[in-house]
Amino acid sequence: MLSSTRMYCLAGLGVTAASALLASYLRHRREEEMLWVEVGRVEDLVIFPIKSGHGTSVHKATATKFGLQCGPLTDRAFVVVLVTPEKMVHMNSGMVPMLATISAAITESSVVLSSPVTKATNSFDLHKTVQRLIFVGDPETFKNVARAPNVYPFTQFKNTDLRLYHDTCAFLVTSPSSLDDLNTRLETPVTMNQFRSNIIVSGQPAFDEDNWAYVKIGDSTILRTLKPRESCIRINVRPDSGKRQNEVLDVMRKYRVPPMPEKLAKQWAHKPIFGLHMALDQPGDIAVGDTVYAVRRKPEWFL
Repeated sequence: MLSSTRMYCLAGLGVTAASALLASYLRHRREEEMLWVEVGRVEDLVIFPIKSGHGTSVHKATATKFGLQCGPLTDRAFVVVLVTPEKMVHMNSGMVPMLATISAAITESSVVLSSPVTKATNSFDLHKTVQRLIFVGDPETFKNVARAPNVYPFTQFKNTDLRLYHDTCAFLVTSPSSLDDLNTRLETPVTMNQFRSNIIVSGQPAFDEDNWAYVKIGDSTILRTLKPRESCIRINVRPDSGKRQNEVLDVMRKYRVPPMPEKLAKQWAHKPIFGLHMALDQPGDIAVGDTVYAVRRKPEWFL
């Protein structure tokens, strides 16, 4: 007779296997039921060469498994690090708000950094907090998998979804109508750069993107929604000055907190949602003006 301990272990494994099978089944059902509808056009493509740095708008880009790429520019390919004898810490604009003002002009042989509050330089001194900016390795050697939250079983994540120095995943999709809606509630309007999105899609009402399960851009590029994007204190940092504008997060907490699922609503009460975290299903070239299609999610497609 099996011991109770062993029985519990087997039961646990059975539940895990069943959950994995259910997730796989739902994904295959989605692929069979996909109905693409036109939702708008690409209004802007933005690459952030430095994690937490200033974005660079481009007219065309390639959607790769690591994010947007245009010539020598690759999204979040650089990161500012604080090196001590004990450890190396990746810095962000929540820790050092002035990072949000730094732009990077990158060629095959050089990186020139600039900010509206200082002169251009080949290195960048952020006082005693950060001493220099460095690049680590070739993207192809990185196996950073998209990071799913522990608080909820988002079934859309796959272990083949990759990222570089992104916090969660390789793509963030938003819409200008959603930003316009937010700005009607703020005393001081903000720009999309403050939300650090890569692909801005115009043509639908505010927050229509909440219901997109998949996005197709042009003839080939397909992105899969992983989850809504939670907002943290970094969206309070203005990229033109590096100063914090606390009302942004405060206002969003009043109306961008979906009540369901209940477990996530508690987290979203502190981190309201704006935009979609997405991963690449099919690579391709995309450009400003390209037609964008979406598959709208169904109730059983958990987000």
